[in-house]
Amino acid sequence: GAAAAAAASASVVGGEYRRSNGGGVPPVPSGGSEAAGVEVAGLEACMDTAQGRRTLVQVLNSRRGSMANVGGMYDTMVGIFAKLLDRCQAQNDVHAAKLAMILSQTFYRQMAGHGLEPERRPSEPGARSPVREFIKESLSAHPLFHDMGFWEQAVWQGIIKEFGTIPSEAPWHQLSSSSRGEAVRRVHNIAFAQVYSFSHSMKEM
Repeated sequence: GAAAAAAASASVVGGEYRRSNGGGVPPVPSGGSEAAGVEVAGLEACMDTAQGRRTLVQVLNSRRGSMANVGGMYDTMVGIFAKLLDRCQAQNDVHAAKLAMILSQTFYRQMAGHGLEPERRPSEPGARSPVREFIKESLSAHPLFHDMGFWEQAVWQGIIKEFGTIPSEAPWHQLSSSSRGEAVRRVHNIAFAQVYSFSHSMKEM
């Protein structure tokens, strides 16, 4: 069930996180107990470094397909994401913040009272569709997402990254008129695509 998946997720994430950081990083907690609070505090300290933040989002990203339903870990995961965004905002880590934003739109819990009836499969008559509550819904009020400086930097980072994928045929002044026109169109397409993408993210958050 969801609780078992959540516990498994905590164990796997914690193990991978520790291995990638030489064993010095505490695991992602599996519940809201006092012990879990201590583990969250440990993770918070690890978020003080860019490498720690990068490793955390990489591990979470690797688990979003198989263990997106965090179940009973929802509130704890919201706390972890919020602390991660706090550190990103304080240290102007736009890259990690962007990844955290994307991941917050992936992890969810099934809302209480809206679960599928145990005796029915989703395809059977009378089965109710599950209602998912995504982590992003609990993070929409975070100050980072109301900071226009963050969105501007996020767009510019996206544009610059995509520019790096454009093959360089020749120096600009050596291009033919038609080649220059095509290059300009590619630049415009990249810029507009990034602006559209982050405008959508702003609306979602």
